[in-house]
Amino acid sequence: MKTVTAAAWLAHPEWAKPGDSEDPLKLFYMSEGVDMQAEGWLKVGTAEITLTSTMNQKDLVLSMVQTQEAKIKKIQADAENEINNLRRKIMDLQAITFEG
Repeated sequence: MKTVTAAAWLAHPEWAKPGDSEDPLKLFYMSEGVDMQAEGWLKVGTAEITLTSTMNQKDLVLSMVQTQEAKIKKIQADAENEINNLRRKIMDLQAITFEG
């Protein structure tokens, strides 16, 4: 268990309802020093956050590996689609030369 102090931000204050700036479930929390004003967020205060981790090191590593495997699969699928598009273009070009 670890406790930290974080800045409390209200995203899109233009859409906020009364009380949103005091509702912990409506706020976003960032490390102190991270300024979200350029994104249009409103800093409403600070929060003490206590994290009770439910993930052990083995589960964390497993999750990270699964994330990387998913990225590999996406890259492979995108590459296969691009290869198929190129092959289709080659076949179209070859068809042109066989017409005349």
